[in-house]
Amino acid sequence: MPDLAVTCTCNAFSATLRGLTPKRVINRLVCYCRDCQAFAHHLHRQSDALDGRGGTRLFQTQPHRVEIARGREQLATLRLSNRGPLRWFATCCNTPLCNTLPTRLIAFVSLIERPGQFTHDEQATLGPVRGAVFHKEAKDGPDPALPTPNPYLLLGPTLGHALGAFVTGRYKRNAFFTSDGRPIAEPIHLTAEERSMLHERVRAA
Repeated sequence: MPDLAVTCTCNAFSATLRGLTPKRVINRLVCYCRDCQAFAHHLHRQSDALDGRGGTRLFQTQPHRVEIARGREQLATLRLSNRGPLRWFATCCNTPLCNTLPTRLIAFVSLIERPGQFTHDEQATLGPVRGAVFHKEAKDGPDPALPTPNPYLLLGPTLGHALGAFVTGRYKRNAFFTSDGRPIAEPIHLTAEERSMLHERVRAA
């Protein structure tokens, strides 16, 4: 299977997904959650991450498949809350890129699909969109064509792949973390007030 390239909009950052097949895409979803929308608003790149209903299209795979080709120094990461994931973006053009947990021990990465980013064949490599989550936070209601999957059916494969990566030691091969397990960029933490202001922007949009 050909490798899949992930770039920022100005191409200063590029990463390669190695050996990706539909079976190696753990989940492919649309997320309508307020924090995903707030992330796009914080970067002022709503058109790069959100559809007309406020949904972010994500596909989840194993971090050891991600190799940074160029622009590592452009990576930054944001946390909207102390319990939230690390939300990675390229500082060169503020392109939202992906989400990870704040630890590499539970190994997965959710990459953000920008509209028109992938060709038809590359879309086939990612497999079908399995559904949408956080329906209640969609603008004007969720896409009726997307089902609401059982959260346990989504969590099971994620944890299964993470357990396999931990047992084999593959979790250590993670381009977003240093060899001693720290994020390669110091996370930017928003205050509760800043997060609340972003949520207001989302509601007003």
